Amino acid sequence: MKRITYTLVFTTLWGLSMAQTESDPVYRSKTVVVNTDDFFAPAMVAPQITWEKTQVQLEKDEYMLKACILNKPDQFRLELNGTVVPMPDTRSFAPVGTYCAEGVVFSHKIRLQQGRNTAVLIAGNKAGEVRSEPMTLVYEAAEKRIALVIGNSEYPNGNRLPNPVNDAAKIAQKLRAVGFEVLEKKNTTQSDLRKIVAQFGSTLQNQKYDVALLFYAGHGMSVGGKNYLIPIDITPESETEVKLLAVSANDILEQMNNETNHERTNVMILDACRDNPLTRSWTRSTAGKGLADMSAQAGSLIAFSTKPGDTALDGNTSNSPYTEELIKALDQPGMQLEDVFKSVRVKVMQRTGSRQIPTETSLLTRTIILNKTGQK
Repeated sequence: MKRITYTLVFTTLWGLSMAQTESDPVYRSKTVVVNTDDFFAPAMVAPQITWEKTQVQLEKDEYMLKACILNKPDQFRLELNGTVVPMPDTRSFAPVGTYCAEGVVFSHKIRLQQGRNTAVLIAGNKAGEVRSEPMTLVYEAAEKRIALVIGNSEYPNGNRLPNPVNDAAKIAQKLRAVGFEVLEKKNTTQSDLRKIVAQFGSTLQNQKYDVALLFYAGHGMSVGGKNYLIPIDITPESETEVKLLAVSANDILEQMNNETNHERTNVMILDACRDNPLTRSWTRSTAGKGLADMSAQAGSLIAFSTKPGDTALDGNTSNSPYTEELIKALDQPGMQLEDVFKSVRVKVMQRTGSRQIPTETSLLTRTIILNKTGQK
């Protein structure tokens, strides 16, 4: 409100008759300054508090609180989980830009406990004291995660697959974005494949991880109820050669499950059920199309790009239908791992007219969310 000051002049007659005042007024004046704010200013109102965010989910134990406070607060108090927080470094400053344009901005860095935290800000002025609505902060320490990602495309004798190396690159990029340490290999020979699998196993044994994941894209086949990943430099012509030359997915899963960390979640994703021309010269009893089912141990999930015994599509774009839909599902923040694969199954079935039906075997023992914050 604009301040307006009026000067009022009062004339006081000192013991003079009316006649005297009319002919020779003798007077003294007194000036009184009146502040019209005292009459027209609105009554002071208690502060109003609005958090910048009312709910946050964090992987770090520190957070800078920020709130807008209206109506000229002159005192602050902060409660975190019911306890008053010392605030030597509290900031209260004039707003910059459009945020809190009519008030002042309060900020203060707090340290969180694991799990759910609640913050309440109290602000006061001469009109009274108010409490903010509770702000919820959920702190979960970032999981330690590792992934082995393999894509094999350059098979000899006209058996090349265009997309596995692209699939591996996309999956590796996505896993890094959501906090995985990634071991990535493309077009692995038999020696390469065995070395990287051994390195993966040693890393799991020597360090504690919360989540371990294997993604494989390329040729794969089932022999004698076991699944085998095919390196690019072998051309097996019998069951025996497959067993000797290829790398057993079952053995890799056993290696992941047999380590000392029984609290770790193990995930195996096989986009490897693509029609393998190497089997065409074999008899029907030697090897079939697709991969065999695999049993998950407690704390594990095994995902196949199609159901056991069927083959999956390599795709007409730069990625297989399965990998494309898996990337899209992993882009969704807050989605539980089992729901990720349900979403993938529905989308792949829609795209392929149910010719390809992804499946999973899950014995997970805890909730797993790979993308908690919407990283893409």
